[in-house]
Amino acid sequence: MDTALRDIRGDVILIGHSLGGSVLLKHLSEEALHARVTAVFSVSAPFWGGDKDWHDEEFTLSDSFVHRLPTSAQLWFYHAKDDPIVPFSRLLLYAEKLSQATIRTLDGDDQTIPRRSIKKPLPGRVDREGATTCKSLLR
Repeated sequence: MDTALRDIRGDVILIGHSLGGSVLLKHLSEEALHARVTAVFSVSAPFWGGDKDWHDEEFTLSDSFVHRLPTSAQLWFYHAKDDPIVPFSRLLLYAEKLSQATIRTLDGDDQTIPRRSIKKPLPGRVDREGATTCKSLLR
């Protein structure tokens, strides 16, 4: 991830899916970026820690991660209620820790965001091609 983010300058929107969302949040809370992060979108990301089933030091966030995330970033979390891979309860841990985040609950059991779940465009000026490119970068 260091290589992918090192040369980015200016305003940036970052998107992480599943493990990529966890890695993105950990990176943002531990490393300095030269870019101004305006928004972070996390889709179906597991929250590591809190119990023995979801514990891995490599991905576990520090106790102070909330205070180390970029203050310029709006945080958006999307998660399906019946996600078969990452339990919905992992999203609730993010919601508990990040009161400033916008939480979007999706119906169904999809690990991605199906088009039928998005009723209006996401905030900001992100076109479909741009969003897809960012997402594939962080997978």
